[in-house]
Amino acid sequence: MNGYLNPGKYTAREADYVTAAVAGELSAANDVAVIDIKDLTNVALILDQIVDGGTATFHFDASADGTNWIPDVFTSKADTNFAAGANMSLNIGSLSDSNGMPIRYMQLRVRVTAATAGGVYHARATGSQIGGYAG
Repeated sequence: MNGYLNPGKYTAREADYVTAAVAGELSAANDVAVIDIKDLTNVALILDQIVDGGTATFHFDASADGTNWIPDVFTSKADTNFAAGANMSLNIGSLSDSNGMPIRYMQLRVRVTAATAGGVYHARATGSQIGGYAG
């Protein structure tokens, strides 16, 4: 992680690694993407539909320590939540408490729990880089 790179600057992150049948894609049941967000605050999660097809259900988890996962920090979504067509994005939500204050985690995880062939998805997070973060 590059510390002090852009403190306070708004940045976007692709998934750091994806455990999937097709490298880099969320397209089948049991595919998982993990995004490292330990140096970000005011984080929002975005799911991109690259190819519109088939069906898929997604669950979103967070980890404060990189090992233990808090399940379903956002409401699960399905392919039907996207507007029709390829190259559509869905704002899953922001990591905040009931008062709108940011909640910090080390990682976000996107899990595909059910899928039929056809759709291809990517996960990314956006947020403000924490000033002085040395990684």
